[in-house]
Amino acid sequence: MSRQAQMLARYNAWANKLIFEAVAALPAGEATRPRQTLFKNMVHTLNHNYVIDRIFQAHLEGRPHGYGARNTPDHPPLDELWRTQQELDAWYVENEFTGRRDHDAAELASLRELRPVLRELLTVDRDRAAELVNAHLAEARALPQLRRHDGLDWHIHAVSPEAPLDRRIAVETAMAMVDVIRADELSRLSVCADERCNGLVLDLSRNRSRRFCTTTCANRNAVAAYRARQASS
Repeated sequence: MSRQAQMLARYNAWANKLIFEAVAALPAGEATRPRQTLFKNMVHTLNHNYVIDRIFQAHLEGRPHGYGARNTPDHPPLDELWRTQQELDAWYVENEFTGRRDHDAAELASLRELRPVLRELLTVDRDRAAELVNAHLAEARALPQLRRHDGLDWHIHAVSPEAPLDRRIAVETAMAMVDVIRADELSRLSVCADERCNGLVLDLSRNRSRRFCTTTCANRNAVAAYRARQASS
């Protein structure tokens, strides 16, 4: 992510905080009172912003977003929407890569070619994942080094910050997977249970019960299950 994009992601998170706090401070019922606007009330309008952010996130990750419109038919309660918006804002702020960026067609093409490579690494069994990690690190001639830069404390980089972006992403992902494999925690990685979504799930729950990549997918399936039960009763 470029420095300008990083700045915009942080600005967006700051602006969302101000807006949600202002709406939450309104008198009871005011945020959902029907209005003569496109999305009918304030919370549904904020939900539209959230949906657009999710769609853009899916494009960045190279996966289908699962939405058929710019908003969902219904919206969650304000507090739930704020919680999921904060999670999404944090994703935009945290997912940044420092170092060289070419911003050209060749770099974009190389990142697109990397998608299935990383997807395989994150979805195979433990032994195969170990083989892939070794292959990625060997191919890149990775040499772990402690670095401190851009306000970040000491951390590990295994390739030069001037290496092509796709190589740095592949190596940093492989380095992260080293600890996942050693701890035998690959069960925390899976594919979203929503049949319309192929996003990846990182399950950090205590009982390893997370099945959907986002609250949006979970809510969509909960609504579909409820409607199915109502139709059969």
